[in-house]
Amino acid sequence: YESGLSLDEIAAKHKIARDDITYLRQLFGQKNKGAKFIERKKTEVPLTQRQKEILYGSMMGDAKKMSMSSVAFKQGKSQKDYLLWKFKEFKSVASHKSLKAEKYIDKRSEYEGETWRFYTHANTDVERCVKLFYGGGKKGINETILKELTPLSIAVWYQDDGVTDFYHRFKKEKNWNSSPAYIFCTESLSLDDCKKIQEWFLDEYKIETKLKERKLLNGVGYRIQIKYLFVDKFVDLIRPYILPMFQYKINYNSYVDSRKGKETQYVLDEIFSCPLGSDFSDLSIKEQEKLIEGFVFYYQKAGIESLVGLPDNWEDHMSSVLNINPENLLKEDFISFSNLGNKFLMSHFSNFWKASAKGGQSPKEVFENKAY
Repeated sequence: YESGLSLDEIAAKHKIARDDITYLRQLFGQKNKGAKFIERKKTEVPLTQRQKEILYGSMMGDAKKMSMSSVAFKQGKSQKDYLLWKFKEFKSVASHKSLKAEKYIDKRSEYEGETWRFYTHANTDVERCVKLFYGGGKKGINETILKELTPLSIAVWYQDDGVTDFYHRFKKEKNWNSSPAYIFCTESLSLDDCKKIQEWFLDEYKIETKLKERKLLNGVGYRIQIKYLFVDKFVDLIRPYILPMFQYKINYNSYVDSRKGKETQYVLDEIFSCPLGSDFSDLSIKEQEKLIEGFVFYYQKAGIESLVGLPDNWEDHMSSVLNINPENLLKEDFISFSNLGNKFLMSHFSNFWKASAKGGQSPKEVFENKAY
């Protein structure tokens, strides 16, 4: 690159496409030494230590590469407050003065939704982070990344991609005072990367973990679960940094309150974002879980008797299929029906999807018109 020239000027001088120069620059890790790059360096705001910790935690979770020197943060409207918190943390390097909304339509289900986003400006500190995660092309984990993670980073990562399964332990021990399962959703990472994270947790914090295999549409993925005897140690590590909106992930009472406080519209959003299919069994496991959970939560608000086509002996039917007292079924919003193998509701959904496909209507139209 020639000092003082912009990318367009270099392209014109050497008769080469501008995009080709950009591609080669990224491929070989070369920085553009043109006027725009020099101007950027003059005005660039370095990240604070806190911003770096949040950035690396976010990159372990939901944040995505925008370019080799910029990161994108995006959340659905149900997590807008969380994204707003991140936006305020990165305001000094954010590309917008406020969050930007994006409308989208799911081509499979015809569902219209909304997401919120912001990006960072091109930044040397961000660039270093992106190259560590995407240096090999596909997102990966290495020792340098893990050394950058602090308790704040881990807390952000858990808020992004962590799942707390309170029912898991209750089902086994029938005791709500027992510890829940704390799980990182790391299905997008390779098995080797998951093992690196396991070793790091053990070496750095003396926290033991185990891998849980998950079936995916394109193969197998792995989640990292904190072992039962190390749950308290893990929670103590991240507790000081967990935001009020995520207290339900580390506190059972907050969890129950959060489930009872779900807005009907949010639950319907979860339902209608699933694709239209000829049969419920055609959906992925994740989509089945989302549908069943959302459907049941919605009807628990109105009373479970409002289920269309519910048999007269529904209480006996529920008891025999789920082995759960129906009275508790109405009270406890945290029950995961998909994990219990609720054949009754799966059959009900099968009829729902068949009606959708047969009538040529979107799931939302069929649901609202009770045309099933």
